[in-house]
Formats: sequence, structure tokens, C-alpha cells
Amino acid sequence: MLSLGSAALPIAVGAASVLVVGILAMVLATILLARRRPRTAAVSAATAGALQMSDDGRYWWDGQSWRDASREVPPGAMRSTDGYYWWDSRTWRPVPPAGS
Repeated sequence: MLSLGSAALPIAVGAASVLVVGILAMVLATILLARRRPRTAAVSAATAGALQMSDDGRYWWDGQSWRDASREVPPGAMRSTDGYYWWDSRTWRPVPPAGS
């Protein structure tokens, strides 16, 4: 004759197995869904602020024409904390005097 204690053991093992399988299924689903998420937003944000310089580094593209980098600073260019230099994606350049 089975006692109540010996009958509860298989039920506890079965319940624990179902719980472990359920947790593993949720972890797997989370990983798969995270990998399927589109990443275009991060890529477009990185390229949106990118400064396009000519190969020789003398000009920058404003979307319609090439501008002389020694005379004009692109509006979105990163500036140094003192305001005397701007970053052209390769080197720091001096900000030209106003009106040049």
C-alpha cells in the first residue's frame, strides 16, 4: 500500500520538470525575439549625423554642393569645449574667423 508521502514525490518531480521546461522555453523565446528585432533605427541615427568630407579633406558636402572646410564649419559639426576647433571625422580643425 502506498503512503501519502511516497505518492507526493513523483508529483513534485513532475511539477518541477514542467516548471524548468517552461522557464527554458521563455528564455529561448526571449532570445529569438530579441535577435529578430530590426536594427535600422540605430544605423540610421549613426549615419544621419555623419559629416561627409572630400577625399582630400578640403571640402565638406552640405547636401547640394561642396563647401570649403577652411572657410565654413558644417552646422552639425562637433566643436571643442573652448569653441576654437571643430571635428571633421579625422582631425580637429580651427574654426575660421567670422566673415572669412
